[in-house]
Order: sequence, then structure tokens, then C-alpha cells
Amino acid sequence: MNELIEAIKLSKIYNLGETHIHALKEVDLSIARGEFAAITGPSGSGKSTLLHIIGCIEQPTTGSIIIDGRDTGKMSQRALSKLRLHKIGFVFQHFYLLPTLTAYENIELPMKEAKLRRNERQDRVHDLLSAVGLIDRKRHRPHQLSGGEQQRVAIARALANDPPIILADEPTGELDTRTGSGIVDLLVDINQEYNKTIVVVSHDQEIAHRAERIIELRDGGIVDALY
Repeated sequence: MNELIEAIKLSKIYNLGETHIHALKEVDLSIARGEFAAITGPSGSGKSTLLHIIGCIEQPTTGSIIIDGRDTGKMSQRALSKLRLHKIGFVFQHFYLLPTLTAYENIELPMKEAKLRRNERQDRVHDLLSAVGLIDRKRHRPHQLSGGEQQRVAIARALANDPPIILADEPTGELDTRTGSGIVDLLVDINQEYNKTIVVVSHDQEIAHRAERIIELRDGGIVDALY
């Protein structure tokens, strides 16, 4: 199997004064290129911590995270920033769109950071807006969009630089059931049509049922990884 993400003996300890919280305990995990995996488990089980370490937002206390064959623990901060820009797209529960920018501009921003030429940015933003069904909303700012539309813009932004990995942290958490189901459909389509590796942290049972694999965490460790 072509492994794109590997966690090797991954541990994370948060030190709060004299209290030590073991968020992850020697987690071993491999996720293949093109896989759709759902990370589930109760609150405090380490789900978001694992996703943030996979996304190089946080560093593990011990152990390694390998992304596309590269050991992120041996990379400089500049190299990690470049990896996040080109290899990983992020989707969050609260959308995190810039309120002063239009849908078009929010999607375009990562492309500017990657120094894509203007005509390339323009073509790609239009393609992505079409893919998420929002071409007619491109000049709207976040406050003019519904929650589902904002999440679609966020997903398009995550795809901006054509990364192989999409990481989503509770992407339906702020949405009603029907709107959330549409977001799940979109993620499944992206996985299948664009061969993106998608890792989703969620309490949403629909996501768990539609993922290719369910990775269940409890007390900082994997208790099941079922296909």
C-alpha cells in the first residue's frame, strides 16, 4: 500500500504547571494515498491533537510523523511552512474565512502565498468555485453566505494549491443535518474524483459510515482501525 501519512510511536504531552496531560500515547498509524479515513472517539481522546500533528500545526513530544516520505521532525520551520502550503489543505469547524475578503479572494489567498501567476490563480479559483457550486457567490463576503456556503468556500480554499492531503476537523460541527450531509457528499466526491487523501475528525456518524476506514481513539491511543 502506498503510504502518504505515517505516525510512528507518536506521543504528545501537555504540561500545565505540575499537571501532565498525555493527549497521545505511542500512536502508530499509516494512511494510504487516496484513502478517506475518519478519526472518531469521545471528547478528550486525542483526535484533534493527532490531526494537528499530522498537519504540522503542532509537534509531537516524542515519535515521528512522516508526510510523503519526509520526516517532519527533521524539517526547519520554513520547510514545514512550505510543506503545509503545498501538501496539506485544512478545513475547520468554524470555517476561518477572512471576513474582509470575498469568497474568490479567500480561495485565491493560498495561491498568492505559493506565488502562482495571476492568470493561473484566476482559472483555478473559477474551477474550484464551480466544483463547490458557488460560482454565482464569488463576490460575496463571509457574512453574506450561509454556514454551508462558508464551509464550501473553506473546502475550495483547502484545495487551492492542489495538495494531496485534506485534513478536516469537525467540518459539519456548525451545520444542520441537511447542510452537513451536503458537505459530506462534497468530501466524498473530492476523495473519489480528485484522489485526495482525506482525514476527518468528527462526531458525525454519517462521515464515519461513509469513510473507507474508521480510526477510533480512546485515552490517547488507537483502539480500532476498521475498514
